[in-house]
Amino acid sequence: MNPTVVAGLDHTPESRAAATWAADEAARRDLPVRLVHVREIDPYTRLSFSGAGELAHGPEHLLKRVADELKAGHPGLTVITDVIPGFPEAVLARSAGDAGLLVLGSRALGTVTGFLVGSIALAVVARTRRPAVLVRAPGHDAARHDAGDVVLGVDVTHPCDDLLAFAFESAALRGATLRVIHSYDLPSAESFAMVPDPDRHTDVAAARGRALGDALSPWRHRYPHVKVTEDIVSGNAARHLTEAAATAALLVVGRRSSTTAPPPSPSSPTTEARVAA
Repeated sequence: MNPTVVAGLDHTPESRAAATWAADEAARRDLPVRLVHVREIDPYTRLSFSGAGELAHGPEHLLKRVADELKAGHPGLTVITDVIPGFPEAVLARSAGDAGLLVLGSRALGTVTGFLVGSIALAVVARTRRPAVLVRAPGHDAARHDAGDVVLGVDVTHPCDDLLAFAFESAALRGATLRVIHSYDLPSAESFAMVPDPDRHTDVAAARGRALGDALSPWRHRYPHVKVTEDIVSGNAARHLTEAAATAALLVVGRRSSTTAPPPSPSSPTTEARVAA
């Protein structure tokens, strides 16, 4: 295995932001970055991914221009470019097979449909077993937060070593604080009680806090220089994590196996980053 940071590249602002983020991360990890453009088998089915504005010059022109920009920003960075025919979901998932990290553009975070918005990004994440990063393009709601925390969502009932390793490593590489969030709900029968028992919330939060501390303990010892904060909160996990991501450098969450695609490892991390041009 020759680890690289793989970024899917097309004409969209999201993919350009992903390429920039991938180059920053590759430089941070001392790895090459590989830019992959998918030349769709049927260019009329999803012209938006192939890049209508770039077709006059061809994808090679786009790849060279972006590669030159990345190397100018990171002298010494190795940038590999590939044009691969096929369907984006399958090609990008396959390209991630030997990569250390897959980076894709994504339109937004959402609390209704889930964390990751964008049909291609979702399909690729469902297919790959590698860590995947979803990067948003600059916009009115996406200021740069390079100095922000790395935010990690943890399910203490199913702690995941791969997820914890990725989050601690990412925080260590950035010199950032790792903010760990665990959200819980009371059993449904208790949630609908006429008079909620505040002591019950206290007891559950304390028990979850102990479980979270146990899960984090070996990683704190492995990364003693990483500052870690722990938040035990009640209610909707997606809402808490989305709010925390607003000022974070990186949001790290796990993903469940898909029933409609080759199943990824339940422990494979998915992350979301905010960037600006």
